[in-house]
Amino acid sequence: MSIVNGIIQAPVSIADVKTVLGETSNDLATLCRSDKINMWAKFKPIELNKPFTSDEFDFENRKWRDNATWFKGANFEEDGICGMKVAHSSSLQSLTDLYDKGKADWEHVKVGTTFACPYRLSDFIGYKHAATAPFKAPTITSKTHESGSVVAVMMMKNAGLEYELTMKDLGVLSEAYFGLALKNNAGQIAYFKTSETPLKDGGSLVEIGNGNLAVGNYKAYIFLCSSALAFNTPPVQAKYFSIIDFHPTAVSIIYNEQQIKEYFTITAREAIKGSIVVEVKIKDSYKRTSNNKDLDIILRFTSSKLGSQMQAGEQAYTFANLEAGKEYTHIFDDLKEGQHYKIEYTFMGITQEIYVLQIN
Repeated sequence: MSIVNGIIQAPVSIADVKTVLGETSNDLATLCRSDKINMWAKFKPIELNKPFTSDEFDFENRKWRDNATWFKGANFEEDGICGMKVAHSSSLQSLTDLYDKGKADWEHVKVGTTFACPYRLSDFIGYKHAATAPFKAPTITSKTHESGSVVAVMMMKNAGLEYELTMKDLGVLSEAYFGLALKNNAGQIAYFKTSETPLKDGGSLVEIGNGNLAVGNYKAYIFLCSSALAFNTPPVQAKYFSIIDFHPTAVSIIYNEQQIKEYFTITAREAIKGSIVVEVKIKDSYKRTSNNKDLDIILRFTSSKLGSQMQAGEQAYTFANLEAGKEYTHIFDDLKEGQHYKIEYTFMGITQEIYVLQIN
Protein backbone atom coordinates (compact mmCIF):
# COMPACT_ATOMS: atom_id res chain seq x y z
CA MET A 1 0.00 0.00 0.00
CA SER A 2 1.35 3.46 -0.94
CA ILE A 3 -0.27 5.30 1.97
CA VAL A 4 1.84 6.94 4.69
CA ASN A 5 0.19 8.80 7.59
CA GLY A 6 -3.04 8.99 5.61
CA ILE A 7 -1.33 10.54 2.57
CA ILE A 8 -1.28 8.73 -0.77
CA GLN A 9 2.26 8.23 -2.06
CA ALA A 10 3.70 7.44 -5.50
CA PRO A 11 3.23 5.09 -7.21
CA VAL A 12 -0.51 5.45 -6.67
CA SER A 13 -3.03 2.68 -7.34
CA ILE A 14 -6.80 2.42 -7.58
CA ALA A 15 -6.71 0.38 -4.37
CA ASP A 16 -4.94 3.22 -2.54
CA VAL A 17 -7.61 5.70 -3.59
CA LYS A 18 -10.45 3.36 -2.63
CA THR A 19 -8.91 2.82 0.80
CA VAL A 20 -8.40 6.49 1.60
CA LEU A 21 -11.78 7.64 0.27
CA GLY A 22 -13.71 4.66 1.56
CA GLU A 23 -15.14 4.01 -1.91
CA THR A 24 -15.92 0.62 -3.48
CA SER A 25 -15.78 1.47 -7.18
CA ASN A 26 -12.79 0.53 -9.34
CA ASP A 27 -13.71 3.11 -11.98
CA LEU A 28 -11.22 6.00 -12.19
CA ALA A 29 -13.82 8.55 -13.33
CA THR A 30 -16.08 7.63 -10.41
CA LEU A 31 -13.21 7.99 -7.93
CA CYS A 32 -12.12 11.34 -9.42
CA ARG A 33 -15.67 12.65 -8.99
CA SER A 34 -16.26 11.18 -5.53
CA ASP A 35 -18.29 13.24 -3.06
CA LYS A 36 -15.84 12.10 -0.39
CA ILE A 37 -12.88 14.01 -1.82
CA ASN A 38 -11.69 16.65 0.64
CA MET A 39 -11.50 19.92 -1.27
CA TRP A 40 -8.92 21.30 1.20
CA ALA A 41 -6.38 18.70 0.08
CA LYS A 42 -3.77 20.46 -2.03
CA PHE A 43 -3.39 17.55 -4.44
CA LYS A 44 -6.64 16.05 -5.70
CA PRO A 45 -8.40 15.48 -9.04
CA ILE A 46 -8.71 18.83 -10.78
CA GLU A 47 -10.19 20.18 -14.00
CA LEU A 48 -7.18 20.57 -16.29
CA ASN A 49 -7.05 19.83 -20.02
CA LYS A 50 -3.80 17.82 -19.84
CA PRO A 51 -3.55 14.02 -20.05
CA PHE A 52 -0.42 14.01 -17.88
CA THR A 53 1.23 16.32 -15.33
CA SER A 54 4.45 14.33 -15.01
CA ASP A 55 6.48 17.36 -16.13
CA GLU A 56 5.79 18.79 -12.65
CA PHE A 57 6.78 15.64 -10.75
CA ASP A 58 10.08 15.08 -8.94
CA PHE A 59 10.76 11.42 -9.75
CA GLU A 60 13.89 11.26 -7.63
CA ASN A 61 12.06 12.24 -4.43
CA ARG A 62 8.70 10.82 -5.57
CA LYS A 63 6.77 14.02 -4.88
CA TRP A 64 5.43 17.03 -6.72
CA ARG A 65 7.95 19.77 -7.41
CA ASP A 66 7.84 22.81 -5.15
CA ASN A 67 6.93 24.97 -8.15
CA ALA A 68 4.12 22.68 -9.35
CA THR A 69 0.99 24.56 -10.40
CA TRP A 70 -1.27 21.89 -11.92
CA PHE A 71 -3.27 21.61 -8.67
CA LYS A 72 -4.59 25.14 -9.21
CA GLY A 73 -6.69 24.00 -12.17
CA ALA A 74 -7.53 25.49 -15.55
CA ASN A 75 -9.92 28.18 -14.32
CA PHE A 76 -7.67 29.50 -11.56
CA GLU A 77 -8.35 33.21 -12.09
CA GLU A 78 -12.13 32.87 -12.18
CA ASP A 79 -14.48 30.48 -10.38
CA GLY A 80 -12.46 27.26 -10.17
CA ILE A 81 -9.78 28.24 -7.64
CA CYS A 82 -7.86 25.04 -6.75
CA GLY A 83 -10.90 22.95 -7.52
CA MET A 84 -13.29 25.17 -5.57
CA LYS A 85 -16.05 27.49 -6.73
CA VAL A 86 -16.15 30.58 -4.53
CA ALA A 87 -19.30 32.69 -4.33
CA HIS A 88 -18.62 36.25 -5.45
CA SER A 89 -20.27 39.42 -6.72
CA SER A 90 -19.43 42.76 -8.26
CA SER A 91 -21.07 44.65 -5.38
CA LEU A 92 -20.91 44.32 -1.62
CA GLN A 93 -24.67 44.71 -1.20
CA SER A 94 -25.38 41.82 -3.57
CA LEU A 95 -22.78 39.62 -1.84
CA THR A 96 -24.48 40.18 1.52
CA ASP A 97 -27.76 39.29 -0.17
CA LEU A 98 -26.19 35.98 -1.24
CA TYR A 99 -25.34 35.33 2.41
CA ASP A 100 -28.94 36.09 3.40
CA LYS A 101 -30.25 33.65 0.79
CA GLY A 102 -27.85 30.89 1.86
CA LYS A 103 -26.04 31.01 -1.50
CA ALA A 104 -22.64 32.26 -0.38
CA ASP A 105 -20.90 28.96 0.32
CA TRP A 106 -17.93 27.43 -1.49
CA GLU A 107 -18.31 24.27 -3.56
CA HIS A 108 -15.94 21.51 -4.63
CA VAL A 109 -15.77 21.53 -8.44
CA LYS A 110 -15.74 17.92 -9.59
CA VAL A 111 -13.68 16.97 -12.61
CA GLY A 112 -15.81 17.30 -15.76
CA THR A 113 -18.30 19.74 -14.23
CA THR A 114 -17.19 22.78 -16.22
CA PHE A 115 -15.72 21.11 -19.30
CA ALA A 116 -14.66 17.67 -20.53
CA CYS A 117 -11.12 16.85 -19.40
CA PRO A 118 -8.96 13.81 -18.60
CA TYR A 119 -9.23 11.82 -15.38
CA ARG A 120 -5.70 11.35 -14.01
CA LEU A 121 -4.91 8.79 -11.31
CA SER A 122 -1.71 10.73 -10.63
CA ASP A 123 -3.77 13.65 -9.27
CA PHE A 124 -4.18 11.58 -6.10
CA ILE A 125 -0.41 11.53 -5.38
CA GLY A 126 -0.02 13.57 -2.19
CA TYR A 127 -3.77 13.53 -1.43
CA LYS A 128 -4.38 14.14 2.29
CA HIS A 129 -7.86 13.15 3.34
CA ALA A 130 -7.57 14.87 6.74
CA ALA A 131 -6.69 18.29 5.29
CA THR A 132 -8.37 21.33 6.85
CA ALA A 133 -9.14 24.87 5.67
CA PRO A 134 -6.26 27.39 5.69
CA PHE A 135 -8.20 29.60 8.09
CA LYS A 136 -10.57 29.30 11.02
CA ALA A 137 -14.09 30.70 11.21
CA PRO A 138 -13.95 34.49 11.73
CA THR A 139 -14.90 35.97 15.09
CA ILE A 140 -16.77 39.27 15.36
CA THR A 141 -17.52 41.61 18.25
CA SER A 142 -21.14 40.96 19.21
CA LYS A 143 -21.71 44.01 21.39
CA THR A 144 -20.05 47.39 21.75
CA HIS A 145 -20.90 51.03 22.42
CA GLU A 146 -21.25 54.05 20.14
CA SER A 147 -17.69 55.22 20.83
CA GLY A 148 -16.30 51.70 20.57
CA SER A 149 -15.41 49.41 17.69
CA VAL A 150 -16.60 46.25 16.01
CA VAL A 151 -13.63 44.00 15.31
CA ALA A 152 -13.48 40.97 13.03
CA VAL A 153 -10.52 38.63 12.94
CA MET A 154 -9.76 35.42 11.06
CA MET A 155 -6.98 33.16 12.30
CA MET A 156 -4.74 31.80 9.56
CA LYS A 157 -3.25 28.30 9.46
CA ASN A 158 0.49 27.68 9.53
CA ALA A 159 1.61 28.12 5.92
CA GLY A 160 4.23 25.38 6.34
CA LEU A 161 1.79 22.45 6.44
CA GLU A 162 2.37 20.09 3.52
CA TYR A 163 -0.31 18.56 1.34
CA GLU A 164 -2.92 21.12 2.46
CA LEU A 165 -3.99 24.29 0.70
CA THR A 166 -2.63 27.46 2.24
CA MET A 167 -3.99 30.95 1.72
CA LYS A 168 -1.15 31.74 -0.67
CA ASP A 169 -2.19 28.81 -2.87
CA LEU A 170 -5.57 30.44 -3.46
CA GLY A 171 -4.31 33.10 -5.86
CA VAL A 172 -6.83 35.93 -6.17
CA LEU A 173 -8.13 35.20 -2.68
CA SER A 174 -4.69 35.55 -1.12
CA GLU A 175 -4.39 38.92 -2.89
CA ALA A 176 -7.76 40.03 -1.50
CA TYR A 177 -8.43 42.20 1.56
CA PHE A 178 -10.31 40.97 4.62
CA GLY A 179 -13.50 42.98 5.11
CA LEU A 180 -16.39 43.59 7.49
CA ALA A 181 -19.80 45.08 6.71
CA LEU A 182 -22.71 45.97 9.00
CA LYS A 183 -26.28 45.98 7.71
CA ASN A 184 -29.02 47.94 9.46
CA ASN A 185 -32.57 46.78 10.10
CA ALA A 186 -33.62 48.10 6.68
CA GLY A 187 -31.24 45.66 5.03
CA GLN A 188 -28.87 48.35 3.81
CA ILE A 189 -25.13 48.42 4.44
CA ALA A 190 -24.43 51.11 7.03
CA TYR A 191 -20.71 50.56 7.57
CA PHE A 192 -17.93 48.69 5.80
CA LYS A 193 -14.16 48.53 5.72
CA THR A 194 -11.31 46.14 4.87
CA SER A 195 -7.86 45.48 6.22
CA GLU A 196 -5.10 47.71 4.83
CA THR A 197 -2.99 44.74 3.72
CA PRO A 198 -4.00 41.61 1.76
CA LEU A 199 -4.43 38.21 3.36
CA LYS A 200 -1.11 36.93 2.01
CA ASP A 201 0.65 39.65 4.05
CA GLY A 202 -1.27 38.95 7.25
CA GLY A 203 -4.24 41.25 6.73
CA SER A 204 -6.79 39.15 8.61
CA LEU A 205 -8.14 41.77 11.04
CA VAL A 206 -10.44 44.73 10.44
CA GLU A 207 -11.91 47.28 12.85
CA ILE A 208 -14.93 49.53 12.31
CA GLY A 209 -15.89 52.31 14.69
CA ASN A 210 -13.82 54.70 16.79
CA GLY A 211 -16.75 57.00 17.49
CA ASN A 212 -18.55 56.55 14.17
CA LEU A 213 -21.22 54.05 15.19
CA ALA A 214 -24.92 54.75 15.60
CA VAL A 215 -26.85 52.96 18.33
CA GLY A 216 -28.89 50.05 17.00
CA ASN A 217 -28.93 46.39 16.01
CA TYR A 218 -27.01 45.22 12.96
CA LYS A 219 -26.05 42.10 11.03
CA ALA A 220 -22.35 41.58 10.43
CA TYR A 221 -20.90 40.10 7.24
CA ILE A 222 -17.36 38.98 6.46
CA PHE A 223 -16.05 39.25 2.91
CA LEU A 224 -12.90 39.39 0.82
CA CYS A 225 -12.39 42.25 -1.62
CA SER A 226 -10.04 42.64 -4.57
CA SER A 227 -9.37 46.23 -3.44
CA ALA A 228 -8.63 47.78 -0.06
CA LEU A 229 -11.61 49.76 1.22
CA ALA A 230 -11.29 52.72 3.56
CA PHE A 231 -14.14 53.25 6.03
CA ASN A 232 -17.38 53.61 4.02
CA THR A 233 -15.44 54.47 0.85
CA PRO A 234 -16.32 52.18 -2.07
CA PRO A 235 -13.87 51.58 -4.94
CA VAL A 236 -14.65 52.41 -8.55
CA GLN A 237 -14.61 48.71 -9.36
CA ALA A 238 -13.99 45.63 -7.23
CA LYS A 239 -14.82 41.97 -6.81
CA TYR A 240 -16.26 40.66 -3.56
CA PHE A 241 -15.83 37.06 -2.35
CA SER A 242 -17.61 35.15 0.40
CA ILE A 243 -16.01 33.17 3.24
CA ILE A 244 -16.90 29.48 3.44
CA ASP A 245 -19.28 28.39 6.22
CA PHE A 246 -19.76 31.96 7.46
CA HIS A 247 -23.24 33.07 8.47
CA PRO A 248 -24.30 36.65 9.29
CA THR A 249 -24.07 37.41 13.01
CA ALA A 250 -25.89 39.89 15.22
CA VAL A 251 -24.09 42.99 16.46
CA SER A 252 -25.55 45.37 19.03
CA ILE A 253 -24.38 48.98 19.39
CA ILE A 254 -25.49 50.50 22.69
CA TYR A 255 -25.18 53.93 24.29
CA ASN A 256 -21.88 54.69 26.00
CA GLU A 257 -23.65 55.06 29.34
CA GLN A 258 -25.05 51.54 29.05
CA GLN A 259 -21.68 50.08 28.19
CA ILE A 260 -19.71 51.41 31.13
CA LYS A 261 -22.28 50.13 33.64
CA GLU A 262 -21.68 46.64 32.30
CA TYR A 263 -18.01 46.89 33.26
CA PHE A 264 -18.06 47.94 36.92
CA THR A 265 -19.93 49.08 40.01
CA ILE A 266 -18.94 52.04 42.17
CA THR A 267 -20.09 53.00 45.66
CA ALA A 268 -19.13 55.77 48.07
CA ARG A 269 -19.81 55.90 51.82
CA GLU A 270 -18.84 57.80 54.92
CA ALA A 271 -16.49 56.07 57.35
CA ILE A 272 -16.69 56.35 61.12
CA LYS A 273 -13.51 58.44 61.31
CA GLY A 274 -14.89 61.16 59.06
CA SER A 275 -13.37 59.93 55.80
CA ILE A 276 -15.09 58.84 52.57
CA VAL A 277 -14.46 55.38 51.14
CA VAL A 278 -14.87 54.76 47.40
CA GLU A 279 -15.11 51.11 46.30
CA VAL A 280 -14.96 49.93 42.70
CA LYS A 281 -15.63 46.37 41.55
CA ILE A 282 -14.55 45.50 38.01
CA LYS A 283 -16.74 42.82 36.45
CA ASP A 284 -15.45 39.70 34.74
CA SER A 285 -16.91 40.95 31.44
CA TYR A 286 -14.46 43.87 31.39
CA LYS A 287 -11.77 43.83 28.70
CA ARG A 288 -9.09 46.45 28.96
CA THR A 289 -8.38 48.63 25.93
CA SER A 290 -6.50 51.88 25.43
CA ASN A 291 -9.58 54.01 26.20
CA ASN A 292 -10.85 52.20 29.30
CA LYS A 293 -7.79 51.14 31.32
CA ASP A 294 -8.21 53.89 33.96
CA LEU A 295 -11.08 55.19 36.06
CA ASP A 296 -10.79 58.75 37.42
CA ILE A 297 -12.69 59.84 40.53
CA ILE A 298 -13.09 63.27 42.13
CA LEU A 299 -14.36 64.00 45.62
CA ARG A 300 -16.60 67.01 44.99
CA PHE A 301 -18.85 69.30 46.93
CA THR A 302 -22.49 68.57 46.23
CA SER A 303 -22.83 72.18 45.05
CA SER A 304 -20.28 71.67 42.22
CA LYS A 305 -21.68 71.17 38.74
CA LEU A 306 -20.87 67.97 36.86
CA GLY A 307 -17.74 68.43 34.77
CA SER A 308 -16.90 71.87 36.16
CA GLN A 309 -13.42 72.95 37.26
CA MET A 310 -12.28 71.59 40.62
CA GLN A 311 -12.47 73.89 43.63
CA ALA A 312 -10.06 74.19 46.54
CA GLY A 313 -10.81 71.37 48.97
CA GLU A 314 -11.92 68.91 46.29
CA GLN A 315 -9.68 65.88 45.67
CA ALA A 316 -8.90 63.61 42.69
CA TYR A 317 -7.62 60.06 42.34
CA THR A 318 -7.12 57.56 39.49
CA PHE A 319 -7.63 53.80 39.59
CA ALA A 320 -5.05 52.88 36.96
CA ASN A 321 -4.58 49.74 34.84
CA LEU A 322 -7.87 48.12 35.78
CA GLU A 323 -8.19 44.34 35.65
CA ALA A 324 -11.28 42.16 35.28
CA GLY A 325 -12.59 40.61 38.49
CA LYS A 326 -10.60 42.93 40.76
CA GLU A 327 -11.81 45.26 43.54
CA TYR A 328 -10.31 48.67 44.23
CA THR A 329 -10.63 51.00 47.21
CA HIS A 330 -9.59 54.59 47.87
CA ILE A 331 -10.11 56.63 51.02
CA PHE A 332 -10.48 60.41 50.93
CA ASP A 333 -9.36 62.16 54.15
CA ASP A 334 -8.99 65.81 55.18
CA LEU A 335 -12.63 66.61 54.58
CA LYS A 336 -13.90 70.13 55.15
CA GLU A 337 -16.16 70.51 58.13
CA GLY A 338 -19.74 71.34 57.25
CA GLN A 339 -19.41 70.29 53.59
CA HIS A 340 -21.47 67.61 51.85
CA TYR A 341 -19.80 65.51 49.18
CA LYS A 342 -20.44 63.48 46.08
CA ILE A 343 -18.18 61.42 43.81
CA GLU A 344 -17.70 62.38 40.19
CA TYR A 345 -16.15 59.65 38.03
CA THR A 346 -14.94 59.48 34.44
CA PHE A 347 -14.56 56.29 32.44
CA MET A 348 -14.22 55.84 28.66
CA GLY A 349 -14.67 59.58 28.24
CA ILE A 350 -18.02 59.62 30.04
CA THR A 351 -18.44 61.57 33.28
CA GLN A 352 -21.13 60.68 35.81
CA GLU A 353 -21.67 61.12 39.54
CA ILE A 354 -22.95 59.32 42.62
CA TYR A 355 -23.79 60.63 46.06
CA VAL A 356 -22.05 59.52 49.22
CA LEU A 357 -23.95 57.19 51.54
CA GLN A 358 -23.97 58.97 54.88
CA ILE A 359 -23.82 57.48 58.35
CA ASN A 360 -27.11 58.05 60.15
